[in-house]
Amino acid sequence: MNVTKYFPAVLLLFLLPFGFSGCKSSDPLAGTGDHYACNGTNPFWKLDISTEKISFELLSGEKEIYPYKAPVTSDNRKLFVTSREVDDGKSWLKISIEESSCFNSVAGKKFPFKVEVDKDGELFYGCGE
Repeated sequence: MNVTKYFPAVLLLFLLPFGFSGCKSSDPLAGTGDHYACNGTNPFWKLDISTEKISFELLSGEKEIYPYKAPVTSDNRKLFVTSREVDDGKSWLKISIEESSCFNSVAGKKFPFKVEVDKDGELFYGCGE
């Protein structure tokens, strides 16, 4: 039996858990009934995340529905990445939710999360709960 032939595969299997220890895929929303409600200004936008769907809406436009994908979690941040088919290809939505105090001056309210949304390359900033 040639042990050196299998060494790279065995090494990879051994080291794989250590390489991803700081970044894990999780689904903290499943079974809890909780969801994220996020919003921002300049321009005004609204984002709702549930385990069934992710909806993004600009004040000036229609509500767009994306499929829910479990977030990747790292330290105090969750990253959601999802897409949907549109007439000219795909529309991407990348959402970063950071567990950090956020104040919305228009609402005059403090929220527990800072939120950044990247919709097809256009960035939106706001707060969430």
